[in-house]
Amino acid sequence: MKKLFLITIILILQSFPSFGEWKKMYSTSDGVGFIKKEKIMKNKGIIYYDLLTNYFEPKKIYDLTNTSLSSIERSAINCKTKEIRRIRAVFYLEPMGNGRDVQILHYDNYWDDLKGKAAYVYIYNFLCK
Repeated sequence: MKKLFLITIILILQSFPSFGEWKKMYSTSDGVGFIKKEKIMKNKGIIYYDLLTNYFEPKKIYDLTNTSLSSIERSAINCKTKEIRRIRAVFYLEPMGNGRDVQILHYDNYWDDLKGKAAYVYIYNFLCK
């Protein structure tokens, strides 16, 4: 009876979809970047996505008083023009966007060319091809 109950519980848990999965995009000397597949949205030729970066070492952030072990950045990419626009970044005390947020940045409406930005080229290849 106990075995039947255990098997039933395992089968039920496996049948639920897993939410909030991050797909690894790249690894650099600073850290590892992931995209949340469930947050990818397309609107008028622009693709919006969330990029999670886990830093190998605590990173000094823009106010220079706090450090962060991860950040989640909301960005947009234009596949036709090969440009990227950072919208917002939230920096966290712990890896994988966990813990208290230590700083939130909102960026200007500025599109930037992908040239020379190797990490974003991986994202372009994943989202646009």
